[in-house]
Amino acid sequence: MKVNQKDIENFHKNGFFILKGGAIVDFKDRIIEDLLSIIKSTIKYSNTNDKTKLLYDDFFKNSEGSQKSEQLSKCIDFVIENENDHEYSSALYEIFYNSPVVISSINNKLINDTLISLGVKHPLASDLPLVRIDRAKYRVFDTPWHQDYWQSYLSNNAIVAWFSLTQLFPGIGLLEVIPKSHKEGCLNFKKFEKGAAPFTLADNISTKRTMSIKLNYDEILFFNSYLIHRSGLNNSKTTRITLQMRYNDLTTLKKQVSPYVIKYSDCVESFHKSQLNFSKKSEV
Repeated sequence: MKVNQKDIENFHKNGFFILKGGAIVDFKDRIIEDLLSIIKSTIKYSNTNDKTKLLYDDFFKNSEGSQKSEQLSKCIDFVIENENDHEYSSALYEIFYNSPVVISSINNKLINDTLISLGVKHPLASDLPLVRIDRAKYRVFDTPWHQDYWQSYLSNNAIVAWFSLTQLFPGIGLLEVIPKSHKEGCLNFKKFEKGAAPFTLADNISTKRTMSIKLNYDEILFFNSYLIHRSGLNNSKTTRITLQMRYNDLTTLKKQVSPYVIKYSDCVESFHKSQLNFSKKSEV
């Protein structure tokens, strides 16, 4: 599972590298175990009625015993099929982001050793790990062609680690990349008008060299943040769940600042506003 010289040369040539090994399975299984626990607790302590809770509880018990990735896929699909107005899947999208196991994955030794082998001398987290939940045939959060470099603008030696927590197949939407496109450097972008993604490429690009990356469960994709890529469309009947981690290189930072600012959520800010209003009324 070590990165050899040929791997390094191919990474610099094509802009991406796939790491494979049994330790990756254990790494992913630990993450999924925590996500499954979060799903069960979210339902258990929600305001839904007891009948619905029993429905979920029976399903969770019957899904035990299968492979972790299959179990996660089935559980998420069951939640989406039985919820109203994305009440649970939207909550899970936010709560997964706060999982201690997910957060700590940014410091996984295998990933950090690979980053160093690929040329990142001092890895720094560009942001927190993000678990994406892409519902089947749900187009709002489709991502267009883009570069992850736009998320930071700080390091020209930035790398992204990306992998799926559920099984990948063509219909579920594979990550698409344009090999060697990282050599173009930072490209101009414009606002993306057709979905929730903030930006897309400002100029037309040739997609003749597009390559779809089908990762196995024991694999992690590493790619240069300049590499042009996008998520494939999920036209299947099941949910795609992926995790991405962005890293900068401390030794190449253009400015020694954090690329993101911790901000209160709208929910917390509404509590603040309510309390401040209450305090003002009490003073009168």
